[in-house]
Amino acid sequence: MKKNNSLKDLNVSLTKFVENSSDTRGVSNTPLVSANLRNFCIDYFSMVIDENFSFDSDTMEKLFLALKIDKNKYTISSQHNGYKNTLCYEEFIYISYGGETTSSNQGETIHLELKGQGCRKFEELGGSWIELLEFAHNFGKMKRIDIAYDDFTGCLNYEKLIRKTINHEYCSVCKSFPVIMFSKDGNEFKSFSITFGSRMSSRQLQIYDKKTERESKNYKVLNLKSWTRIEARFKDKFADEIKDLILISLYEKNFDVVAKGLIRNIVEFKETRNKNDAGRSKNRNVWDKLLKDSDRIDIKCQYDLEKTIVKKANWLKRSVSKTLKTIYLSNPSNFYDFINYLLSTDLEKLENTDLSVVNNAKDKYLGNLSYGSIKEMVSFLNDNLDGCSTPDDYIETLVGTIVDDNLS
Repeated sequence: MKKNNSLKDLNVSLTKFVENSSDTRGVSNTPLVSANLRNFCIDYFSMVIDENFSFDSDTMEKLFLALKIDKNKYTISSQHNGYKNTLCYEEFIYISYGGETTSSNQGETIHLELKGQGCRKFEELGGSWIELLEFAHNFGKMKRIDIAYDDFTGCLNYEKLIRKTINHEYCSVCKSFPVIMFSKDGNEFKSFSITFGSRMSSRQLQIYDKKTERESKNYKVLNLKSWTRIEARFKDKFADEIKDLILISLYEKNFDVVAKGLIRNIVEFKETRNKNDAGRSKNRNVWDKLLKDSDRIDIKCQYDLEKTIVKKANWLKRSVSKTLKTIYLSNPSNFYDFINYLLSTDLEKLENTDLSVVNNAKDKYLGNLSYGSIKEMVSFLNDNLDGCSTPDDYIETLVGTIVDDNLS
């Protein structure tokens, strides 16, 4: 497995995401009594390490250190997620290993799982999400990560939200129809949940009445008139893709903004339903207020990026091949100067998303390209434009040659 011990190669752009709110708190223990109007936290964390388990391995020593646990203080748990052995630390932190069903090409894997209570226990032990995500970046692969947004303002009207969902006044990446559950006492809604995406989906969003859910499990929820949770769940390729995005947001101290952008990635509620194009409908005012100061984050996974570069190459072959042939035949001696000119101009138009496409299409072991390295690679192309004072002069020369050839 490739191990990257530096964060310099992360291809993530956080421009656009600016948060000036003072009424939010990010990546903190979800409170039962809150002085904040809104709270954001990681509520599920699952990853695999591609190696055989050993208490004394360098990888496991680093993991135990990041988790703030004593490797010798564990209890044996029942078989977990298809693994033969599961060690339980601090009641809610699980490390599993062994079992043919978990084997990969490089050997067996080790699985770390922190459910909601495990995440809160990790924070209680003094664990740092930055340290754990850095570990995942260097040694592991994410299997699932949940981002929870708790709103205590009561701004979402449950009945209106359910009606909008039934009327399909939303835009979502989830193809299946949402599952709606609720209970009423007369005309008053007592509890509800709306789930976008099935249990097997790689992306899922659930909006529900957290206060009632907690009270139903005999937790005392004090001084809270309302507690609505919006929980975005990402699995497999999507979970692995956003781990670096979340890590950078923790460094930049804008995790709450990125969390809202990831929620927008899955669902946007609309004021009205545009039958022809739901994406063009205006977002619902209350939804926009709840997710203020954030834009939808478009997640580009490795498979999608590689698919993108193949599509680009096929488009080039299909749409540009004939044009290039005619230009070459018109002026063969200067053709490659023209191609070099095309490659060496408009470099500033390359964005981080373009670099991600390039790096994910390359051989993984060649290392990633940075913006600076690409600039160095194409800078020498300007030297090939001999005899032309400006690129426009070169194009005029080429066009003039074509015209002259046609007249002769």
